[in-house]
Amino acid sequence: MSDEIRVVFDGPPGPDAGRFVEVENIEGASIRVGIWHERDDGLWELRISGVDLDEDTRIRRAKKPAKKKVDTVAMTKYLTIAV
Repeated sequence: MSDEIRVVFDGPPGPDAGRFVEVENIEGASIRVGIWHERDDGLWELRISGVDLDEDTRIRRAKKPAKKKVDTVAMTKYLTIAV
C-alpha cells in the first residue's frame, strides 16, 4: 500500500479556488484521514494526526512586497491628457 494520499478539489488554486471534494488513496478510493472540526473563528479544519512534520514539509510564506505609493498628481495629469 502506498503512503500517498490525494486531496481532491473541484478546481485549481487561485482567487476563485476550488472547493474540497474528498481525500483519496492512490487507487482513487475515498479514505478517512482525519476529523473535521469547527473552529471558534467560524472556519472548519480537517485535523490529520500522525504526520511527520520536519523542516522540509513546512510551508514558507513569502514576505509581502511593500505597497508602492501612487503619484496621484501625475496620474491625474495622465488621465486628463488621455481623455
